[in-house]
Amino acid sequence: MIRRFKEFPEIARSSAAAYETEVATYDTIPLPLPTPEERDDCLLALADTREKKLHYLQARNDLEFALQNPDFFDEMPPSDVLTGAVSVYTKLINAAMAHAVRLSRGEITPPQIFDPATASLAEPAPVPLKKKRTEGLTVIASPMSAANFPKLVFNVPDHCQVTTRMTVSYAESAIPAARHAGMVLAAPTGHYVGISKRVDSGGQQVGGVSGDVPGQLFPFADARPYFEETVHLSMTIRNRKMRKVEFSRDGTEWTALPAKSMSKAGVQIPEKKLFLFASSADDKPVNVKFPAPKIEALAPEG
Repeated sequence: MIRRFKEFPEIARSSAAAYETEVATYDTIPLPLPTPEERDDCLLALADTREKKLHYLQARNDLEFALQNPDFFDEMPPSDVLTGAVSVYTKLINAAMAHAVRLSRGEITPPQIFDPATASLAEPAPVPLKKKRTEGLTVIASPMSAANFPKLVFNVPDHCQVTTRMTVSYAESAIPAARHAGMVLAAPTGHYVGISKRVDSGGQQVGGVSGDVPGQLFPFADARPYFEETVHLSMTIRNRKMRKVEFSRDGTEWTALPAKSMSKAGVQIPEKKLFLFASSADDKPVNVKFPAPKIEALAPEG
């Protein structure tokens, strides 16, 4: 048809006559298009498959977090039970993704809801995870501890959001050196980035911070004045990179700060650790209290 359309000027020149064009909708052409019901069923099946995939991801992330952080839990199931369930959930995630791809290509006719049994799989029985109750965590930085500050270390998933509440008091409105308390994401090399509540020559502030262990803490741009003892901190981690940091007075309304990455594009990112820390670069100690941080696994982007 396209070839004849392109040749029409030559046809009209060699065969002069009156020509008529009929414009018709695709409904009059016998194309193998899905019916409205099939389209609705396909969208329903895709949405259901996505929900199942996210459920499997969350379950797997929770189990992996428990394997990496057993100290957070009481009466932990045996590690082989956890690793076995992680393996099954990984297979379920892959099967759900493959089903969604086939649905989107029209290869499953009529559309069908994802059923693990078709892939010879079954979701594992629920694995009970009992979180420990905690009265809080304390970090005390002795005077002149900035070069090698004390810290609490936590494993974190590759994609997660971490929130905590921190209480620390600085008596002075400003000091020549610096005292810090906060939360950072650290690489095996010792380099870290994060957020701190501090007092220094600029006053009492909340802002971004980076540095190396052992080494010095370096604040970066756009710190905000902050004089209350308690502050809520939040960090969003994507693909082992700090994507966003925020602070809040009440844990409800958050203020974002500039985020700084410790990795170059295209470079393999090593596993990271989360530090809750305190630091003093003068002759006064820093005493800071935290609850156990809330570490919520996130589904990978895309």
